[in-house]
Amino acid sequence: MPPWNENWSVDQAYKCLAALQSSVGFRGIVAFEKDKVTPVGFAAGVIGYDDSGAIFRLEELAVLPEFQRQSIATKLINKLLQLLSDEEQNIDRIYLITELNTPAYCLYQKLGFTQIQRIVMMKQLKP
Repeated sequence: MPPWNENWSVDQAYKCLAALQSSVGFRGIVAFEKDKVTPVGFAAGVIGYDDSGAIFRLEELAVLPEFQRQSIATKLINKLLQLLSDEEQNIDRIYLITELNTPAYCLYQKLGFTQIQRIVMMKQLKP
């Protein structure tokens, strides 16, 4: 289940998520089909620190296309927020990166996330 609306292969997605899972401070949750065996979505990120204290960077949120529009992403985020509020690190902010004017962007806004005045920059190393 590649998490992105991009052209990632399953192998690329697996490598990315394996690296994320092995990170210090990793936190993640999985949503399962009613059979409680088949995963249909997940949210994952890393606890980190900045000059004001503990933060959480939501790195990935994904729901299989056939399970989208069933509030699974909302439930994943809400459960993650609950788990993070129970953490001993006193996490007070969550950061994430998403594209403007996409369903994910609208979801995050609906859940109370706001756009901040920072910009993400990238330099492509290979054509």
